[in-house]
Amino acid sequence: MKEGPYKPDRGPCRRAFSLVELIVVVGLIALLISMLLPAIRKSREDAQRVTCASQLRQIGMGFIAYANENHGNLPAWSGWHVYPHGSSPYDEPGLGWVEEMAPYLSPTSPVYNCPSFPAPLYTYFIESEWSGVNGRHTMKFTDVKLNSLYIIASECTENSLYPPPYGTLNNPTNDDDRDDFRSPCLVFPDEGGFLMHRGGTNVLFDDIHVAAFTTYDPAEITFHPKKLETWREVQMGGPDES
Repeated sequence: MKEGPYKPDRGPCRRAFSLVELIVVVGLIALLISMLLPAIRKSREDAQRVTCASQLRQIGMGFIAYANENHGNLPAWSGWHVYPHGSSPYDEPGLGWVEEMAPYLSPTSPVYNCPSFPAPLYTYFIESEWSGVNGRHTMKFTDVKLNSLYIIASECTENSLYPPPYGTLNNPTNDDDRDDFRSPCLVFPDEGGFLMHRGGTNVLFDDIHVAAFTTYDPAEITFHPKKLETWREVQMGGPDES
């Protein structure tokens, strides 16, 4: 019996993807990624804002612990301070409020740095305008009547208080005694500041609750412990009569 020419068995015929098909697949993958990235980014930003709020509450609990051992007083604010004390020619005499809190929170704790800020700087400030205009460097929890409205600390959102490339501050040191006497620290975008988070800037109130704001709300925030006043109104009003 005569056999025909040998033909190897190549199995099932496989057709490769065409260039057009590859382009379509790559395009679909890119589209899916573009749809997922905003959601991932938002989830990350929301998580950072929640972490920041938790850090502010920890600072608030530190304030309570400090007050319990210091006749009801909150930590005292003053000038420009650098940690550790005496480590810089820019360091003024005495301790900054963050250093005063050392028995309750370490000055090097990441609690003092908002996770959304791109550098390891102190990003929170202590409210001091009312104390300052009344000739004081500290105040007591008992001074406050509007407990759920009076700000005692917040994220600093004034560009001029951060060094380049994050702001315009000429002083190269990291201030561990941020306060807003004579210069506002809580500044919203419509006033020339910025939001620390897209969902808003976190604010710590006297009752130790934290809320985020995208703009100043005069019905929800006060810089006067006994009446609704803006930071500027407290500054312009001068010392209390009583």
